[in-house]
Amino acid sequence: MTEPQAKHHAALDALIARWADSGGAERANYAAFLTELCTVLDLPAPSPAAGSGGDYRFERSVIHREDDGS
Repeated sequence: MTEPQAKHHAALDALIARWADSGGAERANYAAFLTELCTVLDLPAPSPAAGSGGDYRFERSVIHREDDGS
């Protein structure tokens, strides 16, 4: 295993250890966990929910439409 791979594995192991005891608080923890996961995986953080940040964000508004268009 190369040094970068070893660092990546260590970072993933640390993330798993940090979140292992988070219990059933998914709603309270999801944004922090996903932000840290993005960092470990070297991915960009999701865009803010408001504005035209595209589809890569934690939450977006849902518009419910009935079959009749209302």
